[in-house]
Amino acid sequence: MTAWASRRAAREMNHLGSMVGRVLPILMLALLFSFFNAEIWQVVAQLSMARTWVIVGVMGLLGIALATLNARDEISQIVRS
Repeated sequence: MTAWASRRAAREMNHLGSMVGRVLPILMLALLFSFFNAEIWQVVAQLSMARTWVIVGVMGLLGIALATLNARDEISQIVRS
């Protein structure tokens, strides 16, 4: 059973990029809508400008990663067909 589970986990690791690419947009939307919470706005108001730019950068990098993963999947499907 352990050997089977290990082989299955190794196979699933190959598909990790495409799975993350499908989950990441939902996660980003959930984070975006969580910022409409009053307590979160109070915390954000206390952030320094440098930390605000770091957050914007991280969200930008996540968006670029999402676009890259989706484009890679789409291009590989086009090449296969």
